[in-house]
Amino acid sequence: MLSLFKNRVEVYRFDKSAGQLPELVQTLDVPSCDLLADGGVPGNCDSVVLVSNGDRIYRLMPTPFEKQISLLLRKSPPQIEDALQLLQDTTSPKEYPSALMRFHKQAAEALLNAMTFEDVSKHWIQSQSRPEEIMMLFPEILPRQSFRNVLATMSSASNIMRTLAETGHRSITDLVTKRLTSRTSAGKRLPDKKVVDKVVRSAYECVTQILLDHRKRREETEVDSTRFSVQTLDTALLRLLVRRSLLLLHTVTSPH
Repeated sequence: MLSLFKNRVEVYRFDKSAGQLPELVQTLDVPSCDLLADGGVPGNCDSVVLVSNGDRIYRLMPTPFEKQISLLLRKSPPQIEDALQLLQDTTSPKEYPSALMRFHKQAAEALLNAMTFEDVSKHWIQSQSRPEEIMMLFPEILPRQSFRNVLATMSSASNIMRTLAETGHRSITDLVTKRLTSRTSAGKRLPDKKVVDKVVRSAYECVTQILLDHRKRREETEVDSTRFSVQTLDTALLRLLVRRSLLLLHTVTSPH
């Protein structure tokens, strides 16, 4: 149901349960409008809505909630909270658990694409995703053959993860530098090294949490669903510890 107010249109959803009040799911800003009309074909559930203020006619078209969530996650920065709220408002209780797991994977990938690593591990772990995809971004952490095994999973990865993995980077530092450079001065000026180091340190902390969680869950279930042996995981975690320590040491000893 749509309700027209002076400067907005509100979209309500009716629950199928008897006695439930309509629930507000979306508000659209439409200035000074006073006419709301159905502009679609009778019997067509995808018909459009026309709103007019006398001088202009606005055409409102329904957009699937899944697409709206995806668009929110593509914004810079990704609108995680707004996307999650929309998911909660538009998903049935029965479908919500599986939809939430998919959302966490999408949110993690959106943050990775934005090179914002602080909350990636939280979403990645809650999505129960395997670590292979994210390890494609860290070629310096795995033994060479293990990294080849990781790359073998690329065909099943999402478009975002494939795009990040196909940059030809030699390390996460290389990838971060390339991504941040593309955002500054038309890609002609290198980002400040301190900025790069801060992002890389956050990336290492992120992937450490993901690998530690994976190792713990594997020990609890005694099921190995990845291409990593225990030795490979331990090697990766040891290399991460060394690199994080070196970054911290560099930060402490750098002149201010």
